[in-house]
Amino acid sequence: MDDTTRKRLMDKNEKLINMVIERVKKDFANDIVLIGFTGSFAHHDFHEKSDLDLCIVHDSIQFGKLWETFLFDDVAYSFFYISWDNLERKAALERVGVSGLTDLKIIYCSKPEYLEKFNRLKEKALKLMAEPISKNS
Repeated sequence: MDDTTRKRLMDKNEKLINMVIERVKKDFANDIVLIGFTGSFAHHDFHEKSDLDLCIVHDSIQFGKLWETFLFDDVAYSFFYISWDNLERKAALERVGVSGLTDLKIIYCSKPEYLEKFNRLKEKALKLMAEPISKNS
């Protein structure tokens, strides 16, 4: 992929991400605590049709288990909502998808203590994954 195409994709995603963040600040300031992205864009290993995966961490029961996907310019955009409780279970390796925690690149945080909590959970998951698997597990 040439540099012009790469920049165009990054700019388009940045605009969308900024729109989401502004909406969160305006309408969900007390509910949404973190926003991050994962997948190929987080690893800088994307192509023209790569999807953008946004993880929205909430502190409210109103979001429940939501997942939204839509197409824009032939590219998929996925927003998945996750609670602190679910993140804590992922960090304890009690839920699948722990990479959604360990690979998440945070782009919005409503309060510094939420970022600290997220980083503690991420470190916990990485530490548990680094431990050898025993026969007695």
